[in-house]
Amino acid sequence: MVFSGIIIEESLNNKDILKKVKIIQTKVEKVTKEHQTSWIKQWTLHTVEIQEQQADQIAKELSDSIDEKHKNS
Repeated sequence: MVFSGIIIEESLNNKDILKKVKIIQTKVEKVTKEHQTSWIKQWTLHTVEIQEQQADQIAKELSDSIDEKHKNS
């Protein structure tokens, strides 16, 4: 089984995790006032695929890579 989802690059402290997933598509969106994220200028959304046997490890690494500084901003 293959899982798919979206990883927002700017939400990561450690972007090395992106080297461990298969990126299918990348979309860049300009940040607007409504996003309420004035510390960045764009969102980089990576559509990814992850093999089932990698899913738990990738999920843990993503969790550990989340930008805590802006978590509740």
